[in-house]
Amino acid sequence: MAEIDPFSEGPLFPLLAVGMCFVGCLLGVLSLKRARRGPTVLARVRWVVLGALALGGTGAWATHFVAMLGFAVAGTPIRYDGPLMLLSVGVAVVASGLGLALLAGGGRTLLGVRATLAGTVVGLGVAGTHYGSMAALHLHAVLTVDRAMLGAAVVVAVSGSVIALWTSVAQQGRMFVTIAALCQAAAVCGMHYLLIAGTSAELTEATGPLPGGVSSDLGEPLLLGLSVVTVVALILVVTAPDAREEQEERRVLARLAERSGGDPWTEALGPGTGSSRPSSHGGRAAAEDDR
Repeated sequence: MAEIDPFSEGPLFPLLAVGMCFVGCLLGVLSLKRARRGPTVLARVRWVVLGALALGGTGAWATHFVAMLGFAVAGTPIRYDGPLMLLSVGVAVVASGLGLALLAGGGRTLLGVRATLAGTVVGLGVAGTHYGSMAALHLHAVLTVDRAMLGAAVVVAVSGSVIALWTSVAQQGRMFVTIAALCQAAAVCGMHYLLIAGTSAELTEATGPLPGGVSSDLGEPLLLGLSVVTVVALILVVTAPDAREEQEERRVLARLAERSGGDPWTEALGPGTGSSRPSSHGGRAAAEDDR
């Protein structure tokens, strides 16, 4: 058996991975909050897509990739399969998008059931991302994973995701947003390092160059792109009006309507804009989700 060292470069990459994981998970939770109070289907879809990129791209895949930069197997170099890396990114983003979409609408109807289903989808997506990324490794060794550790890692990923998503939609306030992001980050990081701890490597007799490229060939450009998406998501989340601001805007428009006897959106924005008035459902969603 060859020695596996997940911290071959010291604590830098693990700490960076944990930090990226928390930021991605936090943005995913906040995007879900915004999606749930979106006044239109299109607005909810935009926030779900942004949340999927943040949660699946940065929170799951980028975390795994950065952590793997410190991964080493004694006696063999490591190369990466580009198509499989792209596939692992897609798995993470699609699974996260499906999970967030399950909770983006519907208010509190069957909230516990939907949160459980959404968390299961996200957790399995996180596990699938890790599996795809590990399958993308080329090295002069055969990697095997202990089944008990694999089962424990999947349980951690799914249960942590369920708790995180339920907390993000069932509870109110910044403290619970932070708790939800921490739970999701713990699910991702816990699953990753449990699987690494349960992985063993046996060197093969093969020699010569390995197929694939080094991390800088594809992984680092992907990581740069996800970093840009994360910054954009952060800007959008920070600059988006919170629930109190939206409620205050609705109160102002209601007072305008009382005084004018007409459509408050027409009074405030001019003719031809009345059809863009937010629905009462959007008001109720904003009242439910205190940001």
